[in-house]
Amino acid sequence: MSPKSKEEYTAIMAKRYKKIKKRNQKNLILDEYCRITGYHRKHAIRKLNNFAFYVKPKRKKPGKPSRYNKPEILMPLKTIWLQANLPCSKNLKSIIPLWLPHYAETYAPLDLKVIKALKSISPATIDRTLKPIGLNLKNAAYLVQNQDLFYVNKSPSRQINGMNLIPDVLKPTPFTIVANQLKANTPLLLTSRS
Repeated sequence: MSPKSKEEYTAIMAKRYKKIKKRNQKNLILDEYCRITGYHRKHAIRKLNNFAFYVKPKRKKPGKPSRYNKPEILMPLKTIWLQANLPCSKNLKSIIPLWLPHYAETYAPLDLKVIKALKSISPATIDRTLKPIGLNLKNAAYLVQNQDLFYVNKSPSRQINGMNLIPDVLKPTPFTIVANQLKANTPLLLTSRS
């Protein structure tokens, strides 16, 4: 019996098994199921009792939708976070007001609502909104650029051993300087913040 046909047969037998209330009738169904599939009796009982007929739909998150989970707010936040070489959320909170004018010059001008939202965002909310990106970067512990390896902080919020290792070039400076150095493929030197 192929695995697919066993699953189909299990679906049919599980419906019958769950409908029946009397023990002796359940034993008959169980005997038949074990004989046909070749499963051990205890395994067959678990298989029939735990068979998933359907997948429950995901519940919507209760409460108001997030103010910050909008592309016009997430895009500048993600860009500044990545350009600043992944600082922790508390440092990012203090970096944002310094980098917003340079973001507007380099990428696109921002609305007043977006600027207010970015300045008022809390570190905990920054962690929550940047978590999906941090998970994507979690496996990439090193960046390869010009055959050199650079350390990248894998966590969106935590510092490593009390400090973040970031290149001198990526400390709060205008985006144009950073972009020019990255375009020129110059190696970035790592220094620790003190």
